[in-house]
Amino acid sequence: MGDNSVKIFYDGEGHIRSVAGIPDITKSVEENDYYLVGECEVFDNPCYLDDPYEGELFAFMMTFFSSLS
Repeated sequence: MGDNSVKIFYDGEGHIRSVAGIPDITKSVEENDYYLVGECEVFDNPCYLDDPYEGELFAFMMTFFSSLS
């Protein structure tokens, strides 16, 4: 679950997506390339986790239970 969270939600440079586009739902996690959904903009925020609750806890989970450093 930790490694899959990085593949699906981590966008690089410390950005964690709150919404991820899935190109092909019939493929496995390893075979897909996930992306930030383009039309997802809320108050000039392109749908990255930036709150001190859900975002911080998810970042901790990604750090402790995946290969993300």
